[in-house]
Amino acid sequence: MRPDVAVVFAGAEVKFEENNETREMETRPTLIVVKEEAKWEIVAFQNTKISEVPTAAQAAARLAT
Repeated sequence: MRPDVAVVFAGAEVKFEENNETREMETRPTLIVVKEEAKWEIVAFQNTKISEVPTAAQAAARLAT
């Protein structure tokens, strides 16, 4: 990758209203940024919801350790 291009991983908590009810979710935004004329600019953005680990996967992880 070039020195004027970076991948940025972040964490965020999104709050919104749905059916007159306030909801929250954790997300992991990923951004591609490029330095143009001494400023970093976002050229791509993708947001992923962080889901809870399913119970079966949690049990398997405990057995593996």
